[in-house]
Amino acid sequence: MSLHEAAWLNAAEQAEDDPAWKYAVYQSRTIAVKHPEIYLQADALFNELLTTAPNMGSYYRNRTQELFSQVAEYDKIAREGGENFRWSSFSIEDHKVVGYKEIYHTDAFLPFVDIRLHFMGSALKATDWKATPLSMAEFLYFQNGANDDSFLIVTEDGTAYLYLPGGFLSREKLLRYDGEETESIEGKVVLIFNEECVWYPLMDRDDRDKNRHLAKLVETLTGDDPFPTLTPTEKRIVEKLKDNTGFVSKTDELFALFYAAKMHLTAWDFYRDIMTELYPRHTTEYGFQRHGPSLIAYRNAHVAWLSSLVSPIAAELAAIARDNIDSRSLDGIVTPVFREYMKLVETQPQRTGLELWYPGEFLSLNIDDSILTKAGGCLDAAVWSAAVIDLAQIPDVEIFLVGMKYEKNGGGHAYTAVFRGEEYGTVENGEWAPNFNGLYDLGYYTRDGMVIGALTIRDGWVNFTNEVDVQMREIATSFDAEQVLEILKIIEAKTRGQAKICMEHHPDKAILTESISTFIENFPRMEIMRYEF
Repeated sequence: MSLHEAAWLNAAEQAEDDPAWKYAVYQSRTIAVKHPEIYLQADALFNELLTTAPNMGSYYRNRTQELFSQVAEYDKIAREGGENFRWSSFSIEDHKVVGYKEIYHTDAFLPFVDIRLHFMGSALKATDWKATPLSMAEFLYFQNGANDDSFLIVTEDGTAYLYLPGGFLSREKLLRYDGEETESIEGKVVLIFNEECVWYPLMDRDDRDKNRHLAKLVETLTGDDPFPTLTPTEKRIVEKLKDNTGFVSKTDELFALFYAAKMHLTAWDFYRDIMTELYPRHTTEYGFQRHGPSLIAYRNAHVAWLSSLVSPIAAELAAIARDNIDSRSLDGIVTPVFREYMKLVETQPQRTGLELWYPGEFLSLNIDDSILTKAGGCLDAAVWSAAVIDLAQIPDVEIFLVGMKYEKNGGGHAYTAVFRGEEYGTVENGEWAPNFNGLYDLGYYTRDGMVIGALTIRDGWVNFTNEVDVQMREIATSFDAEQVLEILKIIEAKTRGQAKICMEHHPDKAILTESISTFIENFPRMEIMRYEF
């Protein structure tokens, strides 16, 4: 069994008991889920931002692929003003269809499970205007008003169509993903859905009794065998996903929506109702008109790490690492991996990370978004770097996604620290730096006062930092106290007691820090707030 097949089987199994894995599956945006309508609901939330926030039309049209030039151009748009986004000015002809497998540059691809309806905020900004058939059909869905009786129609190979109902002044239409009107569909229809109603026999979904247009489409467009052709491994994966991607509560469903919509820190103020439902204590303490609490970033990183594990490109890169496990040092194993990935996503010499929209940190992007758009901030790059190394299953490797604060200036940073025995290195924005200890580096500390604010590992996350203007003073984590203490002792050992932990942060700098040893001594008296995932 390939790395990719094994990763999907593991995700499908883990989703039964661990909600982080369930939400990771929804963040992956595979169509092999119980509730594909969540994707349209998530993109409807983004569409609200797209069509109401200023300058989005100018950001959409900007296709600069050089990082620093793009930053300057985005800053100018924000400063001087640009065009708003209007679907009435949108042309599907600007986008070039690309195959689902073609995006990933690899044979590590499952023909049905790896069909994705990419997050619309990424799909609209894909490199070279490329978009899959399903994304293009979704563009048409929103351009035509996302009517309650409009439906996306998907065949087993991912070819997509849009059904538009007739009205007082218009007749009903069937559009192919490229906008061409057609009277027939090529291939076997296996999924018909919109934001509320779904017909999907593979996942035991049938909402025909809720919408007469859906009932008519099923009657006229589908045959006696409505199931896609699956590989033997896909059959196992789908059977588990059918059972394990359902929802047990409204909150469960809302978290799936949150992760399918890739919400991040600066989305806090825009989606107030959702944030209030999911983080009631924090909306009370933090209020709005600011970014969200930093714990969300590292909880998001945990889910995005898991969702990146089931990406075909992660499997392709992990295979490169595995090819060198027996004969190379850690540097020899890791260097070829990120050299190869830079060929696909480089936007500055040995760096990746374009902006999608503006301002940054609105979206939590995984490796699928990166390969599609070359976009992502430092935390996003740390996520997919961690996932690739994790998937490679390098013996004795330990991986830490490190969230940094600074004693000498504001802001923060994130990267991936990797250890194997006495060897170590750090991946920062896609660039591998051997022999740099990402948990503590004397030169970095001397210059900026680097301190640890949060950590994400494969099994969970812990956030140590609270904002100075908020009353909360707690360690937020998915671990229990003993597990957090064990992580702290590992950090102490790997930094010879030199690492420092940030407990309070001001916009200008970290203002309350302790050495790792002192922090461990005081740890039994600290308040811990544990989260389900």
